[in-house]
Amino acid sequence: MGSIAYVTDAEMFEYHRIHGNDKMNFWRPRSKQQFTHFHPGDLLFFYSKAYGYQEKGILGYGRFVKQEVLSFEKMWEKYETLNGYDNKELLKEAILRFCKQEEMPETISSLVLSDIVYFNVPLFASDLNLDLKENLESYLYLDHRDYEKTPEILRWASHVGQDPWTTQSKDGGHTIEDDLKIYLLKNCTKKTIRYQKSQEKQRLRQLFQKSEKEGYRGISIDTLYKIEKDQFFVRFLFAPSNIDFQKRFESLSGKMLLTALNFKNHACKKLVFEIESYCKEEMVQKVSEVINDGYERL
Repeated sequence: MGSIAYVTDAEMFEYHRIHGNDKMNFWRPRSKQQFTHFHPGDLLFFYSKAYGYQEKGILGYGRFVKQEVLSFEKMWEKYETLNGYDNKELLKEAILRFCKQEEMPETISSLVLSDIVYFNVPLFASDLNLDLKENLESYLYLDHRDYEKTPEILRWASHVGQDPWTTQSKDGGHTIEDDLKIYLLKNCTKKTIRYQKSQEKQRLRQLFQKSEKEGYRGISIDTLYKIEKDQFFVRFLFAPSNIDFQKRFESLSGKMLLTALNFKNHACKKLVFEIESYCKEEMVQKVSEVINDGYERL
C-alpha cells in the first residue's frame, strides 16, 4: 500500500478532464527505477500546474490497475485517445517534449489507471504539509513514512469537491469519500492474519472468488468491499478449522470493531458490514448484526 504523487503532463491531464475520462493510460519515459511500494489498487495523484495557476498542485488522482512497457506504436494502437491526445502525431510531440529529446524512446512505461477523480481546484503542497518540490522530476511516495498522508489529502479533496464538468454526466456512485473509506479499510487490514493451514487458505479462496462474482473487490485475502449508489459494503471472510475457531473469531470481531471506529466520521453512504462464513455458526453472523447496530449508534 503506497500512494504516489507523479509529475503529470498538463495538456494530457486537461484532455482527460475535458472528456470526462474515468480511465487513462498514464505514459512515462521508461525508468530504471522500479516501484517498491506501489501496487494495483493504490492511488496515483496528478502533480502539475493547472490552467490559471502559477504553482504546481495535486489536480486529482486515479487508481493503479497495471503497468506495461510498450513501444510507441503499440501504445497508441492499444489505448488511442486514452493516452490523452486526439491523434498519434500530437501524442508523439508531447512525449518528445516531455522527454526533452529528438528521437522517440524504444519503449514507454504505461500505468493504466481507473476511477479517475478530478478536483474542483488544485491542492497545494504548502496547505497539505507535503514535501513536494516544484522541480520534482518523476514521483514521490506519499505514505512511506506517514500512513495518514493519503487520508489527509482525500479529506482536503472532499472539502474542495470534484470538478463539476466531469461529474455532471456520472451517476454519482463513486466518490472521494468512498476512496477515503477504501484507504482506511486498507490501513485497518494491513496487518492481516498469516494463514498457515492449506485447508483454511483453500476455503478462503473459494469465498473470495464467490464474493468477486458478486461484484466485490479485494483488499486482502479475507476482506473485500463493494460500492453501490447509497451503500458501502465491507465483507469479511471467515473459514477457520475447529481448532482455530475461537482465536479466529476473536480476531474477526476485533477487526470489525476497529474498522467501524475508524469509519465513524466518514459515513456519507450507509456502511454495511458482512461476514461470508464457511461455517454456519449462528454466533458468527450475530457479530455483523451487533457491529452494524452499534455502528448506527456511534
